[in-house]
Amino acid sequence: MRSVIICLVSVIVIILIWFGFYYYSIEDTYLYYWNELEGLTQIVNEQNWDEANLKMSSYMDKWESTRKLWIYFLNQHHVNEIDITINRLNKYIKEKETPLSLAQIEELKYRFKIVKEGECLTLENIF
Repeated sequence: MRSVIICLVSVIVIILIWFGFYYYSIEDTYLYYWNELEGLTQIVNEQNWDEANLKMSSYMDKWESTRKLWIYFLNQHHVNEIDITINRLNKYIKEKETPLSLAQIEELKYRFKIVKEGECLTLENIF
């Protein structure tokens, strides 16, 4: 009976940690980038490249701090894909490529959505 209680408490603790990580890291990061990338889309459409470069600098700094946490909890493939997309977007903005920048913004939003949906606590993700 004692081992059953220990196992039950362990499962509850793991679920609470997962729930906390999801809502305080993944959800916040997803919402931040979703909103900020919408603004970046408008800036790129207006071809305001100086402001776009400033925004990308702040996005890359935030991503580096987020990446350091996510690398321990998420699938490495998802983290690498976001890295590649952010770096590609940064390069396209520096080269002042409007269509390619807009495509990378949409891809980045999609990549964050994949992480958000893949890590949420649902029965589909558990089984």
